[in-house]
Amino acid sequence: RDLRMSRGLGDVYKRQPFNACYVSPMHRAIETATTIIQDRDIPLFINNNLKEFNFGSIEGDSEDKLKDIYPIMQGLTVDNFDGDTMQDFTKRILKGLDEIHKENKDGNILIVTHSGVITALLNTISNLPRKDIVHIKNCSVTQLEWNYGWKLCN
Repeated sequence: RDLRMSRGLGDVYKRQPFNACYVSPMHRAIETATTIIQDRDIPLFINNNLKEFNFGSIEGDSEDKLKDIYPIMQGLTVDNFDGDTMQDFTKRILKGLDEIHKENKDGNILIVTHSGVITALLNTISNLPRKDIVHIKNCSVTQLEWNYGWKLCN
C-alpha cells in the first residue's frame, strides 16, 4: 500500500525540479524516496538526523511497553528510559534540516522521513493546534520554506 502511495507521489512530482533528495537511513524511507525520484537525475543523500524517534532498548517492543514511555512524547521524563527525549529528538531533526539547508541554499529539496519526525517538527515550528498535527499519514506531503528559520508553507 505505501509503495503504491509513493508511486503516486512520484507521478504527482515527476515534473517538480529537485536539487537533491535527503532521506532517513531506514529501509522503508529509502524505498519511498527511490520510488518517488525513480530514474531522475536527483542525488540521494542519507541523513541520520532524519531517523524516527529512538525507543532505546524497548525499540520494537509491544505497545504495552510503549505506553509506559508515552510521557516522553509529551516532553516529560521516564525513569530508566535509554532512548530519545523529546527535546533531543527535536534538536536532532532541526540539526538535520540545518545541515540540508547549509548544503542547499536555493531550489527545492525532497526530504523523505517519518511521521514522528514530521509531527515533532510541526509541533516545534508551527502554530497549529496539537490536535491538528497528531495524525500525520504515510506518504503525506509537508512543505517547508527557509525564511530566517523554518516555516510551514501555506
